[in-house]
Amino acid sequence: MEIVFFIFLVFGLFIIFGLFIWMLIMQQQISELRDSVKHISTLVRKLSVTPVHQVMKSSDNADSVAGRTHRINEAVEAVPVREESPQIPPPAVQSVNRNSEVKEPVYTVNSQDYIKNSYRDDKTFDLQKALLGNIFSVVGAVAIIIATIIFIKIVSPYIVISPEVKIFLGFLAGLGMGIGALFMHRKENLKAYSEVLLGTGFAVLFITDYCAYSMFHLFNVWATAIVSVGFLVAAYIIADRMKTLSMLVIGLIGAYLTPLFAGGEASLVLSYFIFINMISLIFTLRNKKTNCINLINLILTLFVYTGYQISDSLNIVYPISLWVVYMVYDLLRDKTNKLDTVLSCINYAILTFFTSVIFKDAQAILAILLGAGAMIYGGLSVISRYLKGSLYKIYDYSVLINLWLVVYFSCNDVVSVMLWALIALLVSLVVRKSNADYLGGAVLWYYFMTFIGAILAKDGAEYCFAAQYTPVFNLRTFVFIVPAFMMLTSAIYILEDKYAKLRNSLLFSGLTLAYLYVIGEIGSIIGQYYAKDKALASFNEYMLYLITGFIYMLHTRRLADIFKSVLLQVISYIFAVIPFIALISLSYIYPDSVIPVFNLRFAAYVVAIVCYLILAKITKSDIPKYLAVILGFFLCHTEAVGINRIAEGVTYIISLCWVLYSGITTITGIIRSKKVLINSGIVFTILSIIRIFFYDLATVDALYKLIAFLALGIILMLISYIYTKNKKKN
Repeated sequence: MEIVFFIFLVFGLFIIFGLFIWMLIMQQQISELRDSVKHISTLVRKLSVTPVHQVMKSSDNADSVAGRTHRINEAVEAVPVREESPQIPPPAVQSVNRNSEVKEPVYTVNSQDYIKNSYRDDKTFDLQKALLGNIFSVVGAVAIIIATIIFIKIVSPYIVISPEVKIFLGFLAGLGMGIGALFMHRKENLKAYSEVLLGTGFAVLFITDYCAYSMFHLFNVWATAIVSVGFLVAAYIIADRMKTLSMLVIGLIGAYLTPLFAGGEASLVLSYFIFINMISLIFTLRNKKTNCINLINLILTLFVYTGYQISDSLNIVYPISLWVVYMVYDLLRDKTNKLDTVLSCINYAILTFFTSVIFKDAQAILAILLGAGAMIYGGLSVISRYLKGSLYKIYDYSVLINLWLVVYFSCNDVVSVMLWALIALLVSLVVRKSNADYLGGAVLWYYFMTFIGAILAKDGAEYCFAAQYTPVFNLRTFVFIVPAFMMLTSAIYILEDKYAKLRNSLLFSGLTLAYLYVIGEIGSIIGQYYAKDKALASFNEYMLYLITGFIYMLHTRRLADIFKSVLLQVISYIFAVIPFIALISLSYIYPDSVIPVFNLRFAAYVVAIVCYLILAKITKSDIPKYLAVILGFFLCHTEAVGINRIAEGVTYIISLCWVLYSGITTITGIIRSKKVLINSGIVFTILSIIRIFFYDLATVDALYKLIAFLALGIILMLISYIYTKNKKKN
């Protein structure tokens, strides 16, 4: 466990150091870019030219002077110029008309010389300068901080000096670095270096103060806290006045590394980290562009909290304290910054995660705490709206997540499903009445969990979906139909057209839940009334499922057309294919007690054919018609096989049914000019011919061969006659 904690901690430190260094580099580049932009703006103002007065009404003369001046000014504005670039005084150019009449001078510049000189001094990213002047100094500062900690913790015990002198020398070294850095900061070329050195000095001061308490026991808790507050306040004030992020970041590195290397009780370390976060938040309230520090602080604090949770018991006071600190920050900061919005989400996640982990074995207490958190976030949402901020969206979602968790941890499966569906219905009303579009995701999430909860809900040891209940008046009706009704109510009567995607998802979910209920009821009824004949029970159950599937397909397609839902269209197409394949595959199940024609398989085929014909009318497509004709062929075949099983010896009945079906289909198509029937009839006729010539001719008796060939001949002649007669009429 200690190895895991160590690896986890090292990995987190590497990530944070990488973020720190990246942030320092970006800050340096951004500051240089900002200086260049400022200089360009100043130069453009100095080079502003007086308007060119028209000397004559000739457009050629105006274009030659004013147009040329405008183009030169555009070229000047497009050139980046360093602040130390020499100022080029604009020469005076006189505008002369054709009569050599001198007018007011127009000031301009020699654009070619200016552009050439500017590009000669153009500022580009210098890798050597970045490494030697910035990155190396930062890495060196971190190395000095770590070396200082190692020296105090490991080396100093072997040096025969009193603890008081050691701490005094530590403070003296930190102050010396800081004072020296302040003197260096006066020189322009040493500013970046002095900021890093100043941060290193503050890091040494933090280390010394902490070690005076944890290692040498010279300070008590209050003295350590007071000294640390003083150093952090001083660091904050200096960083604020110098407008430097580097110095504060280096100091915070030392502040974070100190307790990890020097050791200390969990309560002290975690309190220390909360205090560092507080100082960081105070700094970023005045310097909003540096709020990335808060994100790094919070992530690093999460690493440490997780480490203590792995290795030791964590008190709930520390996550709550950190949460309160960032809640206060939320109420004070600029509400439009996206990075700070991410901070709010991470802060909520930290509190919720540790609350769930700490009280995982005490679900009643956990539910109470989560409920209290939901109430607090509700109050914060009201305050955020009053202050005209944007965080109320995050707070509203926090309330809904906490409510979901409260229901999950405190209620059984059935009650959870009912409460989630009710909350989703109420939130959908809020979405409609308050135009709270951002809560659409919450509605979908709650209904999705309702859907999953209904399927997985248990009544004792068995699932409600498959339980053997009394038909209709049972718990399954309560678990499935009530949420389905709420979903369909939200979709049809509450949500408007602008919530089309959400509405379509709810239509699909509610409809599916209703049909799953029907399937559950079918299984329950079949299981009770066919308990003695398992084979017949399975056969009837499958057929009823398929009947439900075909009706579900047709229903989804109808809703798809009404509400213009692509999702429901796709679902309807899927259920137009899967039950089709399943029906053909399951048609060859022949329980002994099944009577031809008078069985649920026959009913399933009839329902399927009717559904495909209706689908063809809705979609105005021929594909469902072909599927209906194919199902009719398989219906004749399966029922003929059933007759053959009962009346042994009449094997010709299958071929006879093929011939009759193909003939009737073809003749009907010819008479009514239905291309689908004609094409299908031709295919089935060819199949009938192949079966009779290659199967019946070799296997059946002579009498049955006579019947089969006679029927085939009559059908073929009849088809040919009807086709010829109808062709002559046309």
